Amino acid sequence: MSWLRPPVLATVSSFVGALRYELVRLGNLRSIRGVAFFAFVASAVLTLPAARHMIGLAHPLPPAPPVPSPRLALHSLVSTIDVPAASAWSSGLLHQYSPTHGGGAWVVAGGVVGMVLPGAVAACSAAWLGASSIRYEYRHGGGLLTFALLPRRFSVLVAKAVVAACFGALLCLGSTLAAYWTARLGFKVFGVDVALPPHLMLADPRSLAMAALCGVLGVMGGAVLRSRLLATTAALVGCALVAVFLPQSTSLALPYVALAAQRTVRFMPGISDTAALGLILALPLLVLTLSGVLAVRRRRVV
Repeated sequence: MSWLRPPVLATVSSFVGALRYELVRLGNLRSIRGVAFFAFVASAVLTLPAARHMIGLAHPLPPAPPVPSPRLALHSLVSTIDVPAASAWSSGLLHQYSPTHGGGAWVVAGGVVGMVLPGAVAACSAAWLGASSIRYEYRHGGGLLTFALLPRRFSVLVAKAVVAACFGALLCLGSTLAAYWTARLGFKVFGVDVALPPHLMLADPRSLAMAALCGVLGVMGGAVLRSRLLATTAALVGCALVAVFLPQSTSLALPYVALAAQRTVRFMPGISDTAALGLILALPLLVLTLSGVLAVRRRRVV
């Protein structure tokens, strides 16, 4: 097995070099500061409407009832609903999963603006950064220098995805912290006693993972679509699809995924509901990832 060591070492060395190069390059970009500033300010400012709504209440609403697992909900929808209009599904699920809050945590999460506001803002910023990082290589011939220093393009792509994922997770931590202290300052100014436990300053693992995933999908989408706006949109759509399958998901896309799963079962006789749901989740992400890898390996820089 000694003949395998040189290629493995060369791949690892190329990845480490690409990672260092990407970190140095991003450290010199002004847009990084702008993206971070947008994430923190947007998370803080959009927390204010939730805090104002909370202050206007006579007392906090009770905690939300437990939400059933999305996989069970999807199975029940696939097996019992006979393909009604998607709009009817949406209105029914919206009523069933209408968010209610149980105190300050609802405010930090964005209230009715978005129950995971800090994570959503961080995910958008990470997707934009990921798309920008790969677009840089194909704009004004920037990749001529990058791929001359680091010929292994796959290592460059992986390094960009890792950096975008880490940046998204850090943004999620910072935006959650900004939302927490904005809510706390607002309550203190208005003299309202609302419980804001210190653990709300830390982003939950789900938000961190989704922000990191958005950064990765932004890199892959940017390699294929060659547009930051389109790549960011594709990354957000991919994360929204993944969010449907998370435990205790409140995603409004659930009825549409169930409709797609039911039609998949009809058009492909013999496939189970579980396989159809897995196909709907894995196929778009797999196609986007493989397309990104192929585009980087095959696309000319000039």
